[in-house]
Amino acid sequence: MGLRGVSSDPKRVKTPKETVTKEPPRRRNPWEKKGLSRSDRVIAFCEDLTITSGELAGTKLKLRGWQKRFIREIYTEDSKGTRSIRTAILSLARKNGKTQLAAALALCHLSGPESEMRGEVYACANDRFQAGKIFNEMVAMITTFRNFGVTRMLKNLYAAKVTAAAANVPITA
Repeated sequence: MGLRGVSSDPKRVKTPKETVTKEPPRRRNPWEKKGLSRSDRVIAFCEDLTITSGELAGTKLKLRGWQKRFIREIYTEDSKGTRSIRTAILSLARKNGKTQLAAALALCHLSGPESEMRGEVYACANDRFQAGKIFNEMVAMITTFRNFGVTRMLKNLYAAKVTAAAANVPITA
């Protein structure tokens, strides 16, 4: 009489090929290529992230020309290797990619090429709801991002403070 119940499949003997499982080789992060400038590393990191909503959900983020120019202007270094611009403001109409760009740059500073130990990122908006949109986009990007260990990114994200400066209400995870 045959086996019955949950484990009713006959036990299978593993062949030598099946017992050895190799991890896929870890590919080099695109922002770690030699010869990239600081702004090029940031752009490479952002373009390695995944779009999380809309028609293009699941595809890689492709920065528009104005977004690349904005990043290059912010991350240009002087002769000493320091950024001269420390604060930047971007004001555009709705549906122009501001939230995704802000979330990508925030992740770049939390777990990407611009990360610092115990770094902080502030999402400034008119109200808590608007600042929360950036936070939610960051979380969505992390969960779909396969290049970094998701655990590492989540630890860095939850260790950092994301604050709605205009509302003076911190968003904590």
